[in-house]
Amino acid sequence: MKIENDGLILSFEIVEHPTVRQQLKYRSDLVKSDTDNDLFSQHWAAALPLISKWECALLPDPTELDIDNETNPQVANLVEFVSMSVFNHIQKLDAIEKKA
Repeated sequence: MKIENDGLILSFEIVEHPTVRQQLKYRSDLVKSDTDNDLFSQHWAAALPLISKWECALLPDPTELDIDNETNPQVANLVEFVSMSVFNHIQKLDAIEKKA
């Protein structure tokens, strides 16, 4: 599933049909009891394994983001957008299709 954001000049793909292992790993990463991590940091870390074909001039390699030292507010916007995009995709996997 391709995701694009023209404002952040960003595109990437999310695993369309994640395996059960991938889904469980994602869910586990979200509920880890690490009180040092904020919500978006946990969502970001959980999302990274489900992302491919990343293209972004602002952040060429998402795995190298040092959120403790980065100061660019656009990077914070990017983290929030990507994290919520993956979260929404995973949530929709549970949606029950309505029959016509």
